[in-house]
Amino acid sequence: MARHPSRLLRAVGTGIGVLLSTAVFSQTFLGPTPYLSRNDSPFLSSIIAGTTFLETFEGGSLATPGVTASAGSVIGPGGLTDSVDADDGAIDGSGTNGHSFFSGSGPGGITFTFDAVALGGLPTQAGIVWTDGAGMTVFEAFGPVGVPLGQIGPVAIADSSNFGETAADRFFGVTNAGGISAIRISNSSGGIEVDHLQYGAFSAAPLPTLSINSVSANEGSSGTTAFTFTVTLSAASASTVTANFATSNGTATAGSDYVANSGVVTFTPGQTTQTITVSVNGDTTVEANETFLVTLSAPTNATLAVAQGTGTIVNDDVTAAPPAAVVTPVPTLGEWALIMLALLLGGSATIALRRRMH
Repeated sequence: MARHPSRLLRAVGTGIGVLLSTAVFSQTFLGPTPYLSRNDSPFLSSIIAGTTFLETFEGGSLATPGVTASAGSVIGPGGLTDSVDADDGAIDGSGTNGHSFFSGSGPGGITFTFDAVALGGLPTQAGIVWTDGAGMTVFEAFGPVGVPLGQIGPVAIADSSNFGETAADRFFGVTNAGGISAIRISNSSGGIEVDHLQYGAFSAAPLPTLSINSVSANEGSSGTTAFTFTVTLSAASASTVTANFATSNGTATAGSDYVANSGVVTFTPGQTTQTITVSVNGDTTVEANETFLVTLSAPTNATLAVAQGTGTIVNDDVTAAPPAAVVTPVPTLGEWALIMLALLLGGSATIALRRRMH
């Protein structure tokens, strides 16, 4: 590994590295700062209090609960091990007598993922110590459902040796009140060694909320019409969210106007919308608009914001018009005169005919 003193000073500076934030969260990135023992951790007080786990890998494995690694395994002591300086019992500039977590691909990096179910929530602070590798180093962090929080780096912290020297060991960390689902560290060439994984200070983030909309549609003249209600989760959750739902009568009656429905609506991690469908019976009866209700209840991992939606069945039938009446036209005065003239002429002709016959 190559040391670049001038770049190292610029990278370390006041202890806050290059931060590229890709999401709007209350996150703070820490490092890269020198690290020789747990006393150099910015999370020391919560480590001592027992609210933050410290995994030193000195037990020979990744054994802390609720954490998985994307690559690598524990190595040491001896050989090319580059552990945190104090892990062998003395701060003496050598890390070969301790354990570290190693992966053969620095560019591939190592991602440590935190299981919210196993841990009872996501950690609000997490960090790792980079102890060996080559090229440029990058630390990344992710919030709930894998949303990127940002990164530190690339920074030049590599020295020219892989024989356990500890002067280049650096701490990278992040805090985020909304939770941290994973951290990732990588370097641009060679293998990668890390040590002293730390995570914790768990706090319950505000639960997302559930809302259901209302639906209005024509009932149809036959068969059934699907009324589709949308249930919305205010924010994606790292946990599965459920709620019961059930229909109930308003002015409409189950069985005749619509088909009763009930069950459970489920959001898997990352989902924010689900639907509930109620079948409305069509008919040709003229009636007023009618309503029924869909109600959410008993949510898990969420609270209810809008718990009830209204289905409005719009009448689309019309009253048949009565048959048209037959209207006999009334003669006008002129028409009456012609009729009378015709009658008189007809009468005169009849009288003249009778006289001739006699």
